[in-house]
Amino acid sequence: MFNARSVVSKVSELHYLLYQVRHDVYFITETWLHDDVCSGLLDPRSQFTVLRKDRTVSKGGGVCALIRNHLRVVPVSIADKFCDLELLCFDLITANCRYRFFCGISATWF
Repeated sequence: MFNARSVVSKVSELHYLLYQVRHDVYFITETWLHDDVCSGLLDPRSQFTVLRKDRTVSKGGGVCALIRNHLRVVPVSIADKFCDLELLCFDLITANCRYRFFCGISATWF
């Protein structure tokens, strides 16, 4: 897990982590992603499932999870009353267990 403060400006470092370090799951906060940035930029080799919750009301924020494709992942819907939260959730399913993961940002609004 890391705080990117704009993952697009650090995409070469992200690709190094994805393709050289080779962990199976990455969580990124403060992605600063938006609709104009496709997930293919994050994983051009298509080796990961990319889950995103972009901030829609202002610049900054956002969270992302990248999970290697050989793992079985099921996105979990968050109730509509929490739609303003920068929070994503998914289940990672193995032969014996189901693990639930959350990735989010806690923000204070002034």
